[in-house]
Amino acid sequence: MGMTYSSNKIPVEGVQRLIGLDILRGFAVFGVLLVNAPSMNSPVVKDGVDFAFKNGPANQWYADLIVTMAAGKFYPIFAFLFGVAAAIFLSKNGQKLYVRRMMMLLIFGLCQGLLIWWGDVLGIYAVLGLSLTFLAGRSRDAVGRVFGLAIVLALVTSVAVYLVGEGSDFYPAVDSLMAYQNTSFLVVTKQRALDYMWTYIPWAVASIDAAQFFHTSIFIVQLFLCFTAGFYCYLSGLLHRVLAEKNMAQRTFFLSLLCATVITLITKKFVELDDVFVIAGCFSYAMSYASFVLLLCHYEFTKRLLKPLAFVGRMSLSNYLFHNLTLSLVLYGYGLGFYGTIGPFDQLPLLISLMAFSLVFSYVWLQYFQFGPLEWIWRVATYGKRLPIRKQTRKLVTI
Repeated sequence: MGMTYSSNKIPVEGVQRLIGLDILRGFAVFGVLLVNAPSMNSPVVKDGVDFAFKNGPANQWYADLIVTMAAGKFYPIFAFLFGVAAAIFLSKNGQKLYVRRMMMLLIFGLCQGLLIWWGDVLGIYAVLGLSLTFLAGRSRDAVGRVFGLAIVLALVTSVAVYLVGEGSDFYPAVDSLMAYQNTSFLVVTKQRALDYMWTYIPWAVASIDAAQFFHTSIFIVQLFLCFTAGFYCYLSGLLHRVLAEKNMAQRTFFLSLLCATVITLITKKFVELDDVFVIAGCFSYAMSYASFVLLLCHYEFTKRLLKPLAFVGRMSLSNYLFHNLTLSLVLYGYGLGFYGTIGPFDQLPLLISLMAFSLVFSYVWLQYFQFGPLEWIWRVATYGKRLPIRKQTRKLVTI
């Protein structure tokens, strides 16, 4: 019989581990912001493949850069860390509290998807995350088999997308510029709800064929792959080794970078195979980014430079929702109404300001409180009782 959680003896509370994961989570928060901002300023049909309103060479160049280097390459890091967190939480608290945790995350997601931005991922994280309850108490080998099954599912889905082709456009005809730019909160919310459903449950708002079904399944399959990868890497001790051993971090980085480079060369040479490698390519790039950040944490100088990201990472949920809320108030008609008037590059001053604010606010907040505001609400809802948020005595938080 394979080893279970209780016998693996993988340290959970090691300071070095938590710092590395918090830094990585903060890094991913800012990477996601770079993609979400131009996505929020684009029609839903361009999500993940392009951005709108690219007026002038600077906007065109910057949009191409973000699509190539960032789009689809940061949320897999979050999904991987989600799988890690699920493994830790289930081992410490069990299935019942985990389900409650996912239900609260679903509420956060629905609120964001309907009231802030149609591109919310929290809801789908919560629903798909429930599948991880079946891994609770399983042996490392059993979880490894599920991870292997996720890899096979990703390959089959990718090949199916390639074989069925692009399919027809089935998004309902709508002028998103008119819907989002100069209208009331109610009108924007109605359009946002339509776009939210079209993104995650398209069959509820339109008739779709096999090609469209497989295309809309790519994101779900990729998330499941990342979830199980994080779960397995934690349970097997691989993640601990990357965090504790510089040589292991180096090998992981170079291997993932090699995979990403090979896939890029193949898809550049054979463009028609792009769909076949879309999941593998994004996952490889995400893991190369993540392992590079964790590798930098093994060097004192670069670790010191990255320290502020740990505070952002400890408040990742609060920062993520704050960023999207701010962008929605800047872009949509019930706010400043800049939707469609600024390009991706034109948004950079705002994004840099949001990053700077998050760095400062997260640091200051954590001097007085144990958790971010939304992280605290999430914990209270999960455990069903009021938990202290304020520190007993103010102590300067350092890393």
